[in-house]
Amino acid sequence: MAVSEKSVLEVPRVVCLSGILGIRLFWKVSCLSRGLLELRADSSSLGLGSVRLGFCSVSEREELARLLDDCLVRDDLPTLKRLLAVEGVSAQFPFLLTRALERYPSKERCIEFLSANWGTGGICSALSVDAVSGLTKESLASLIKGGVMKADSWVQHTHRRLMTISLLSVLIGCGKFECAEMALDQGARVEVCDSTSEWGVRRDHQVCFGWGPLQVLVVVLVLGRTVYGRGKGRFMSPDERERGFSLLRRVARAAKASGCLDWRVRVGMVGSLAGRCRRMRDEWADLSDSVEHTALGIACLSAEAEVVEVLLEAAKSEEGKGLSGRYEDLMSLAVSPEHWEARGRWKAEIEMDTSVALIVEQLGNFGFDLNREIVDKGTPLLEVCSKGWVKSAEALLEKGVSARGVTVRGRGGVPLECVPLLEALSSGSESSLPLVTLLLKAGADPNEPGVVRESDRIDRRNSPLATAIHMFHSKTASASTHATETVWPFLQALVEHGATCGEESTESPLLLACLFKDAELIRFLCKKAGANPRAVGKICTPSMKFAPRLFDSMPPSYSCDPLSFIFESVGSLAEWTKEGVEVQWGLVKTLVEMGGEPETELAGCDFRSLPSPASRCSSGFSRLANLISLVKECRGPLLLQLIRVLPLTALQEQVSFRRLGQAGLDPCPLAAALKVQWREGVEAMLERGVCVNRLSLSRLSNMSVRHNEDLHSPLRIALETGQKEIAAVLLERGARLSPADERWVLPSSVPADLAAMVNERRKSGDATTKKQSKSPPTKTSSSCGDAVSRVSIRPWKP
Repeated sequence: MAVSEKSVLEVPRVVCLSGILGIRLFWKVSCLSRGLLELRADSSSLGLGSVRLGFCSVSEREELARLLDDCLVRDDLPTLKRLLAVEGVSAQFPFLLTRALERYPSKERCIEFLSANWGTGGICSALSVDAVSGLTKESLASLIKGGVMKADSWVQHTHRRLMTISLLSVLIGCGKFECAEMALDQGARVEVCDSTSEWGVRRDHQVCFGWGPLQVLVVVLVLGRTVYGRGKGRFMSPDERERGFSLLRRVARAAKASGCLDWRVRVGMVGSLAGRCRRMRDEWADLSDSVEHTALGIACLSAEAEVVEVLLEAAKSEEGKGLSGRYEDLMSLAVSPEHWEARGRWKAEIEMDTSVALIVEQLGNFGFDLNREIVDKGTPLLEVCSKGWVKSAEALLEKGVSARGVTVRGRGGVPLECVPLLEALSSGSESSLPLVTLLLKAGADPNEPGVVRESDRIDRRNSPLATAIHMFHSKTASASTHATETVWPFLQALVEHGATCGEESTESPLLLACLFKDAELIRFLCKKAGANPRAVGKICTPSMKFAPRLFDSMPPSYSCDPLSFIFESVGSLAEWTKEGVEVQWGLVKTLVEMGGEPETELAGCDFRSLPSPASRCSSGFSRLANLISLVKECRGPLLLQLIRVLPLTALQEQVSFRRLGQAGLDPCPLAAALKVQWREGVEAMLERGVCVNRLSLSRLSNMSVRHNEDLHSPLRIALETGQKEIAAVLLERGARLSPADERWVLPSSVPADLAAMVNERRKSGDATTKKQSKSPPTKTSSSCGDAVSRVSIRPWKP
């Protein structure tokens, strides 16, 4: 079937008349055919007038200004007439004649037309901004009656560049609300915007639009002060503020009637919004990096609930559902307001929370989707929970928003499982407790894992218990002692509502308690939250950044049981002090008390395969050596049990002093037990078959280890401390004095038979050493590692 030319052009015609193209594309598409070109001649909404639908955007109004400027450049009078015939266009450009005379004086046709029909465009040269600020209602009436000015006149103001401001905007900005009422009675327009003929550097000598009467009134009411004239910055009285709201209702109704209620204005991205609006009358044209907001958007962004209520009522559609017009994401602005300096002071968090709660409720009443995902902010409930706002969260929950987790898009479109309860806990603030309680009562799952959006690791899906422990410990302490008192109400609230230490969490709450060395917290989790002290859990490296002496050689995460974790490099981060060792040993005793089983958990643990050797975290000293030598209370049945079940490699720890450049020269557990004369511990280690000839570093100083006297054999330690029976046992097991002990003289208290055995063992050791020195070197190494007679070792400095 043949298609007529009329039907072919119907689709472009519909697109042109929809207003979605904008003035620039409308002009291009209308050139496709003679039929479409006829749309330019029709100034109604069925032709060129349809571009008025896009005037809500600042960029569209500026595109129109550039098109008018092009008409002046080409002296295109027909096109100029068509554009000015569109309703509301002529009121937007009162400076056209002045611009034509200044920049295009040779364009006679356009200048003649503008002179005959618009004159100066209503610009009143007799008044300045300061002069208008001094007007009274009576003097304004006299000026209008005498023909000096009209109600829709314009005032020019010079600050860095020439600005053209509507009389109504100046009256509102000066706080002359009664005069503004009278100007509206006399026919003042509200569908106008301030303008300047320059735009910084990038748009030099181009028209830029500023703020209209409605936006100026919103800012004045939000700030509670004037923004114009000689009294600029004057605070308004309560009566003046009430008159301002009365004027706002009238201006909002007039703006809706004229189709400019949803017009947007530029708001700069630099500095606080309050500061920008205080100076916006003079400097808004300098804000090249900006976003566009409607008056309603500015009110939401400033958390001014009274202003939002008035504007929502004015913007209500005729059907009574939703809003009529094109508005930005008001919900996003409402839940992420900027802190404003309102009426001479900054709004407190509680005031912001109260205002946002009212605005959220109002938006919900107008049909806004309170569960809709907000770009870069998740959902409204997630956003207010991250700020700790109780009233706002309560308003959302009362509107039917679920307290359960949702999947939102993170940066780069990555899906994130976010939970409002975790966002509330992530602040680490004591003031968040009412919010956490509210969410739990509203049905939040106390065991639901998720990610915290602003955390350093979005791949860590922690439970609420793990999040609370991590956040409160990391924000209130350096993980050196115990949790602050603020964490306990949160943990108790979670447990009372059914929180447990299950397997849902990426990180184990019990391992986090071990990491932060909090024995009381370990006991609470085992007794109240069902933590299993024998279960294998997982912990991530980012959590460990709050622990002292962490090194970057650790993997992103690894798994182990709590007892092994304490004895590992990270779990054994106690400082080389008695107090530090006591804390570490207290964790071991607590875990055993809660049901930990060292004989099963530690028996198969190979400490050499752990993520980070102990030497990198524990001053180079053996874990067991610290426990044995520094704290007498540790030398008891429990430590004996650990010695009997720990792997032999853990008892000898031959790689633990790697930082000093020589393996196996640090104070080993056997030497530590001999020095403190702990006979039961020595016998237990000998029964396990530990090496009896391993050298031990007797001291660690700030000087380099350069002397043989710093390296002692277990046999020498036993003889020096008078442990004759132990020395005999060591000799039976093959112990001998090392070459480092060659200058050492046996004490006179050593029995003759024992001294003879020592000297004989020393001679056999010297002969072996000489024989080995004549033979070529080999790459084999013994399990004990005899030290050379002269060593030069530098101590590790953290």
